[in-house]
Amino acid sequence: METIKEALEPAPEALSANLETLEESDDSFSLWNRYFPSDVPFFKLTLLDQLLRRPYHAVKLEGPFNLKQLAEDNRDRTFRSETSINRSGHPQLDRLLLRLENEVFGYLEADTFTLYAPTPAAAQAVARQFRRYVKPPVAGKPYFYVISVEDQGPCTETVPLERSAPVTTEELELNYGEDFPSWEQQWTERLRGKPSGLTILHGPPGCGKTSYLRALMTRLLDKAVFYFVPVSEADMLSNPRFVNFWLKQTKRHPKKRKIAILEDAEDRHRGSPKDEHLQQS
Repeated sequence: METIKEALEPAPEALSANLETLEESDDSFSLWNRYFPSDVPFFKLTLLDQLLRRPYHAVKLEGPFNLKQLAEDNRDRTFRSETSINRSGHPQLDRLLLRLENEVFGYLEADTFTLYAPTPAAAQAVARQFRRYVKPPVAGKPYFYVISVEDQGPCTETVPLERSAPVTTEELELNYGEDFPSWEQQWTERLRGKPSGLTILHGPPGCGKTSYLRALMTRLLDKAVFYFVPVSEADMLSNPRFVNFWLKQTKRHPKKRKIAILEDAEDRHRGSPKDEHLQQS
């Protein structure tokens, strides 16, 4: 394995905007433009129209959900639905709008199901009923996430990870050189000490980068959550919608580091060797 370069991720320019820019206003900067969504999906127009005419209180449930059972049990109360068919020919429920009793509505999008009701108590009561559709965590089966971008924004799919025996110091020395164990110890200490950063593993194909990362995931699953980002989806990291996605993942895994892996991040046109990028937060 060749030299590993490390650099801190620069802060977004939006975070360093000056106050003069934020305080500028014109005729178009009205309260309507500030507080009403500028891009309301057609699917949600009916829900917004209904809520505009009555008081409401919302409770959000975080998934993943048993979508098939939820849709079947509430077939008669389904007002709108959107389904996509993946490459394998299997249908996937993307959005669902339920019109329940007593002016209660349920809106499902991605891994979030929001219940709207006239009173906080009613919203909480309905949310407790729909908690039965939340999938329980699978004990004893470690997994990592594959991130993709759908119409509703970034979403994740869990992929089981076979937990192998921990890589010993002798195995690391045999496969990556005598100085590798000491480097790894220093590197993992920096990972624990820095809130964010970027590490690039650079080397020719077949030198063991991917095998090492898989072994690393099995050893750190109790302390970190790993996200695999396909090269075709790499642009999502600069998408503004990714910020909300990342905040949700932080709430879901509050005590673990988040590590995103971008594999095979090479310039194919120039034939450069394979790289693996690890970005942690």
